Amino acid sequence: MVAIVLCMSLAYVVYDDEPSQTRSWNYSNLAGNLPSEVSDATDDFYLNTNYEWLSEHQETAASDTLMISMTTQALTDLYSLVVTDPNDPNVSVYSAFLVSYMDTSGRDSAGTGDLMPYITGLMEADSLSDLTDYLISGDCVLTGPFVDVSVAGFDTISDENIPVVSYDPLTLSSPSLYLGDSFRYYMDPAEDHYAKLLMLIGYSQEEADAMNDAATSLEVKLASGITMSGIADVESIYVPYTTEEMDAVCSSFPILEVLEAMGYPSDTYSVFNMGWLTTLDSLYTEENFEGLRAMILRNTLDHASGFMGGEFLAEYTDYNATTLEGS
Repeated sequence: MVAIVLCMSLAYVVYDDEPSQTRSWNYSNLAGNLPSEVSDATDDFYLNTNYEWLSEHQETAASDTLMISMTTQALTDLYSLVVTDPNDPNVSVYSAFLVSYMDTSGRDSAGTGDLMPYITGLMEADSLSDLTDYLISGDCVLTGPFVDVSVAGFDTISDENIPVVSYDPLTLSSPSLYLGDSFRYYMDPAEDHYAKLLMLIGYSQEEADAMNDAATSLEVKLASGITMSGIADVESIYVPYTTEEMDAVCSSFPILEVLEAMGYPSDTYSVFNMGWLTTLDSLYTEENFEGLRAMILRNTLDHASGFMGGEFLAEYTDYNATTLEGS
């Protein structure tokens, strides 16, 4: 993942002011070619909120601004609007966003019922075809569908800005941990955490243990296909593949359909760590269906638990040894 951070430090993405029916990876929060006028907050909240800052940092602005920076700026703008023009229609837009963002009571009341729309299709999947349908349905939004994507520009090589495709983070922070003697030391607590979350949505301990066994077995195999090496220059990161070449690499995993469903349609992709992608493709089989589904499900529950209440939040804070104040 270090390489991806390096990629993003070089990113300059052009603002796409053409309307789109799907999400675009040319997000307005990445500077490069801002529109000449500020968009209305109802059309582009982020651009409206941060337009002045982006305008002043065109030569240095790179990746997505952190959410906290966005919120701080929104608070400042909201205060200015209320003071100067409390009737400005954007005040209600900012207010609604901030109320939602800081609504801890809403988060604390979120439970299984709020989560089910995102995972029902996954839980009911009976085959690899069903899993594929779920991955490209638009419901797989709480975790990466085995794929992680960032957008990068390589201005010393090309004028184009392209999606950089890598693997969605595994349970353990480094692939090397899957191959070392300390593997179980780190994985056992994680599997206990996953099992508790799985039982919260209705699975038995026995079912949760079986799902962990299947998912962890596949993670070990995926980790073995990830080649980690130091990245010395941009040329090492910029490895472009056309859609035809991507499609040829993946005979089983529907990589192009997944990328489009994630909002990253493109003619060219840069693939970081092709060994991971070929390994995933080889594992994307009917025989491994249960393990593949379990990987997505437990990752989804893990990510969602930090935004929920009750037993989900209690398990999240217990496993991460944190508190609401520190999270």
